[in-house]
Amino acid sequence: MARITTLVDTGLYQYETKAGVVRFMATTKHHRQYVRKFGFPTISKARQWRQSRIGCIADDRLFPEIKAQRDEIERQAEIERQAEIERQQRPTISSYGDIFIKAKEGSGLKFTTIRRYQSILDTHLKPVWGMIPLADIDRAKVRELVAALNDKGLKPKSIKNVLLCISSLYSDAIEDGHVQHNPALRPSKLIKTAKRSEDVVAFTYEEECRVLQTAKDKCPHYFPFILLLFRTGLREGEAVALRPEDLDLQIRQLWVQRNFTAGRMSDTPKSRQKRQVDLSRDLADCLRDCLTIREAEAMLGDTQPSEWLFTTPGGEMIRSNNFRERVWKPLLKAAGLPYRWIHSTRHTYASRLIMSQANIVYVQNQLGHSSIKTTVDNYVHWMKESKRDSVLEVDRLIGQNLGAGCTPGCTPEAVNMGTIENKGEKWGE
Repeated sequence: MARITTLVDTGLYQYETKAGVVRFMATTKHHRQYVRKFGFPTISKARQWRQSRIGCIADDRLFPEIKAQRDEIERQAEIERQAEIERQQRPTISSYGDIFIKAKEGSGLKFTTIRRYQSILDTHLKPVWGMIPLADIDRAKVRELVAALNDKGLKPKSIKNVLLCISSLYSDAIEDGHVQHNPALRPSKLIKTAKRSEDVVAFTYEEECRVLQTAKDKCPHYFPFILLLFRTGLREGEAVALRPEDLDLQIRQLWVQRNFTAGRMSDTPKSRQKRQVDLSRDLADCLRDCLTIREAEAMLGDTQPSEWLFTTPGGEMIRSNNFRERVWKPLLKAAGLPYRWIHSTRHTYASRLIMSQANIVYVQNQLGHSSIKTTVDNYVHWMKESKRDSVLEVDRLIGQNLGAGCTPGCTPEAVNMGTIENKGEKWGE
């Protein structure tokens, strides 16, 4: 083994081999480690090597494999940095969902719709798609989500609400320039929704009478409110939000201008269209008596009547949950009827109109549906029933002056009563 004997110059050493031959060694420092090179025959060659190594160190070329490894680490770090920048530029379902909700809150969308969107995001979308970028959600993933929700036992209407939320979210994302497609368009293609009329439950005429009579006996304070639900088909929130000035009892009409739902008052009904609703004679008389009694009680008590048409016995606004648990459920039980939600009074009113063959456009206007399709989809069953045993529409053509061959005065009533006189020639003459 070589034995170092003399330091000749900075980083240069002279030593003798075992054979007694003089040789030189050059050394330098790289990353806190000494690098040595033995066997130089002359000091000039050792110095030349050392100077070249110092130059390589300055250029980071001393150990190519170390440099390649370090370059690979730096390259991977740059890839991760670029991926993070790209992720920030490509929002996920979770991050954009929060932006979507805030945008809807500032757009004037109804509070109940915003609350439903928030619930859908928290319950169905974020747990499954939360960290997936918006652009990575395609039609196939939406189908998988629909299948998963169906396996969980969600009703078709609930699944459709999820799809509508996704579609609305992606519509905003397209406007913001994050994506170019909406994977939840045409939800009817993704799920077969049941006919609405199959889910519509109404009271029979006998059941309606029992409910009203029981209300008059057991909870007379709420009788006018319940009668109005049965006689107008108003949504519960619309009825709660009525004020006395919304009534015109002379012409038996009321204006539906507000809606109270989820603890909030909206200055428009659900369909956002204010509407006039006709009042039946018994309802108009009942409301007239109710207002008279309330004004008399306010005068006796030297107080101001409530601004709301219907209140609790304590004069407070009627709250949906409180009314359902303390009034509606006990009322149906006392009437000997199974529980039905309060909205069934609306279906009952609609079914009465349709079975009496009221014009479907009139039914739509009374109920405040945004389109006639909603009315038809909901109540097609009763529309079919109302046509049974009725005069065929083609019979209305009899006696109308449609051109040659029409006999003046030939009306359906005259034909049925057999009063048409044959003033012309006999058949065949």
